[in-house]
Amino acid sequence: MSAKPSHSDTQTGPDPGGEAAAAREERRERRLAALDAILDLNLAAAVRLSQYIGGGLAEHDAQPFARLNDPCLALDRLTRSIGRIVALQERIDESAETREARLKAERAARDKAERDEQARREADTAEAELAEKKNTIRRAVREAHRDAFPDFERADREDLLDDLVREFEDHDDYERDPAEIVAELCTELGLMPVPPAGSDDEWDRPDDYDEAALAAWKAALSIKVAQGYLRDVSPRKQSNGHDPPEV
Repeated sequence: MSAKPSHSDTQTGPDPGGEAAAAREERRERRLAALDAILDLNLAAAVRLSQYIGGGLAEHDAQPFARLNDPCLALDRLTRSIGRIVALQERIDESAETREARLKAERAARDKAERDEQARREADTAEAELAEKKNTIRRAVREAHRDAFPDFERADREDLLDDLVREFEDHDDYERDPAEIVAELCTELGLMPVPPAGSDDEWDRPDDYDEAALAAWKAALSIKVAQGYLRDVSPRKQSNGHDPPEV
């Protein structure tokens, strides 16, 4: 009996005499012969044990089974052992082509599982980053509103932010620069940008009659102020386990 070398065998180099394939076939036949012998022993034991359980053995033949605490459990284990031996025989007896196809399918399944796991990790990372970006933007807008309206009730401010964020997400997303989003949300709340103390010449207000220049100045100022709030709240301070987390 002979078998063709698998694709994995041919990759190791030329084998004109087929020595590797012959050696592999010899090993396969020895293993199958050993399993055949073990299977025969298990089958014979199962038959004799079944006869013992049914009371069909003579007293002399029944003596080896008399020491069993649970003959039915022993028969069940024998049956399962026989099933495993048969499955192993079938696996060893498969052709080289079938074996290579099985190994290829197993590799493909492992590769797919790794890709799926990588995609899941990337999705989790992206989701966590987006969540942190949303939280940072909200904290920045909250601080800006708190500075503008320090007497505003906390619960009312959070309700206001909930409505603001909900409306924003209905028609926009968070792909843009965080400072642009913070500036836009602050504008929606009617918060006028306030230049930082000690601002330099670049913050000089243009002439009011130049509406385009004034609008550009306000937009740039809003971004600058938003960037300042973002620096104040990001990255969020971690709780030390004792003090309450920042709100």
